[in-house]
Amino acid sequence: MFRLFDLDKLRSITAKMIATFLLALTPMYLVSLQLNRMGSDSVMQQVRDSMNSRVTYYLNSLQTAVDGITRLQRQYVIDEDIQKLANIAPSMSLFERAMAERRIQDKMMLMTISSPYVLESRIYLPMIGKTILSASDEGEMTPDRIEAAKRAALSQPRPLVKLGERMVIQHISPNPQVAPEKTAFIMQTDISAARILEELDQLAADSESGAVLINRSQSWTISSMADAELRARTVALANERLDSGLHSGDTRMTYNGHRYLVAYTYSEALQCSLLLTLREDKVIGPLSRYREWFWGLSGLSLLTVLLFSSSIYRVIHKPLRSMVTAFRKLERGDMNARIDMRRQDEFQYLYKQFNTTAEQLKHLIEEVYENRIALQRSELKQLQSQINPHFLYNTYFLVHRMAKAMKIEQVIRATEYLGVYFQHITRNAQEIVPLEMEYRHIAAYIELQSLRFHNRITPTVEPLPESLKAVPVPRLLLQPMVENAYQHGLKEKLEGGLIRIAAVESHSCRIDNHLPENGVLLFTVEDNGDELSDGALVALQDKLSDRFDDKETTGLLNVHRRVQLRYGSAYGITLSRSALGGLRVQLALPLQEQVVKIGQSK
Repeated sequence: MFRLFDLDKLRSITAKMIATFLLALTPMYLVSLQLNRMGSDSVMQQVRDSMNSRVTYYLNSLQTAVDGITRLQRQYVIDEDIQKLANIAPSMSLFERAMAERRIQDKMMLMTISSPYVLESRIYLPMIGKTILSASDEGEMTPDRIEAAKRAALSQPRPLVKLGERMVIQHISPNPQVAPEKTAFIMQTDISAARILEELDQLAADSESGAVLINRSQSWTISSMADAELRARTVALANERLDSGLHSGDTRMTYNGHRYLVAYTYSEALQCSLLLTLREDKVIGPLSRYREWFWGLSGLSLLTVLLFSSSIYRVIHKPLRSMVTAFRKLERGDMNARIDMRRQDEFQYLYKQFNTTAEQLKHLIEEVYENRIALQRSELKQLQSQINPHFLYNTYFLVHRMAKAMKIEQVIRATEYLGVYFQHITRNAQEIVPLEMEYRHIAAYIELQSLRFHNRITPTVEPLPESLKAVPVPRLLLQPMVENAYQHGLKEKLEGGLIRIAAVESHSCRIDNHLPENGVLLFTVEDNGDELSDGALVALQDKLSDRFDDKETTGLLNVHRRVQLRYGSAYGITLSRSALGGLRVQLALPLQEQVVKIGQSK
């Protein structure tokens, strides 16, 4: 009735204010983020383009140098001096042979100085048993080296071949595939791996970058990368790209927590791939610092919004919360709730009107309360009087039949339980009794019913917990629930009837959507009757929920109404389908009477 404001809604007002400020700042943040992202993307694209152009240029330069050396070797194949020394050296004079060797040595020198990648050039002439180098000569080439050169010519794609630790460009005449047993000459140009490595170091530019030249078919690599694992990952990436049919481009890979840009290209002529790696954070470091500044500014803006919202909270939200707190005290029945009026603004008027209304309401409630107590006491007495004769009819007839049949022992038992039963129901001065006494009354009632239904119904009564024995409950509150099971739930049950009765203390049962401070007493009666349909269950539940039913209130309705008159509408009976198959009746009572108690005897 008095709940004009809800605390959650007040909180949402603060949240909406903060959201409004953030919404105003969001477009600026989004534009800044977009500009930062576009700048980062532009820089990354330029870096990728630069890396791609560098690897392409370098590999093309290496291929040009190798092509030049290959062309010189082809020219020297038909050189007159080489042909004479390879085929007719014995018929030449010593002078002619010496001059021819000199001219061939000059040609080897020319080939050596033709490219910075050439380490040495040599030609082996078996006819004269000599190997001529660019600046000297040496003896015959060993059979192992000759055989290795022939195997490489047969197995390794040209132009670059690997001979042990040497990388060479070679030409063997005649071709070993045509004449494997005959060798006129072997011309070899040693390529400097150190020079290639130096060029790769210059290509990489810094220690966080790296370049690697890979010949997949011959399984060799030349790399400027100091990290062996990074080198292996790069080689695997190159092979993966070749398998996918991608011969050039750029990509990314992650290694050791860092992201790397990788530019790659492949030369069909050299049968080699060249890859260049670069750590991204080395490229976009300045942009990252700008992003850090941006987020710092964002945090500062957010702090400003929070501080401004805090001031709004103190000016508006806090006074509203004081009013809500006062209204909730009124909801809980505290008619002395007042608000301190030490303000000099619009809230002073609201506070003053609240205090005036609360004072008037307190006087009205006090007047109505006394009238209601008298009215409800009278109604409670009437409801209790309806329950007293309810069980007498069948019991007297039962005793009569047993006496007529001369069942003396059963008559003795029946009259003993009737004495206990009547002793309890005739204590009109006691409206509230311990639960243990009410439990004994139920036990007497069940014993009387067992004399009548011992072949049809088996009752099970769970022991009463020690902590519940002294709990105060209204007198004659539990018997109608048990009686309902006998008279209605199991009325048509000729055999196998079951009744289960239990009382427990619960601290997890919610009453009016909150947990009572001292817990709840739950008294449950269940049966396995067959007659309860879903429609009948719904009808019973509707009857319990009808607070304005003026019809005769006996049985479960009597109990439900008595409980609600004393403890409030949050307590009472709930009906549901029992696990036994019949009706489950559960009564909820407070373990300690609350403020809403009305009509208790003093």
